[in-house]
Amino acid sequence: ETVTTTLPTPTTLDLAIKQTVSDPRPVQGTSIIYTITLTNLSSIAASGVEVTDQLPADVTFISYQATLGVYDSSTGVWTVGNLAGSTDVSLFVTASVDTGTLTMRITNCATLTIVDQTDTNSANDNACAAIVTACVC
Repeated sequence: ETVTTTLPTPTTLDLAIKQTVSDPRPVQGTSIIYTITLTNLSSIAASGVEVTDQLPADVTFISYQATLGVYDSSTGVWTVGNLAGSTDVSLFVTASVDTGTLTMRITNCATLTIVDQTDTNSANDNACAAIVTACVC
């Protein structure tokens, strides 16, 4: 007699977002790069994943690179799609710091907006990076 044991499929999903900026004290008119990293902390794959990172006023979009998916600078939506378990992907957004922003604090935030599964930990679903423009005095 053969006994078959079916192990339950893990259903707990946790996606986490981190964000950094290449220069937290940029000079106005120079370029900075925001790095948004999305990590699947679960062993199961996530599907239908979208992250929103609408650039704030006072910085102007130049270009992007993504290790997975596409980024639409007009909507701020990074369509990741499917993300395998225990993996991470990154979005690199290059922007220029507008003139007339001297000593302004400018904060950019990325938020997990859509995932087909239930993300059981919403505390790590968004991350921000701030810059304060410096002068070339």
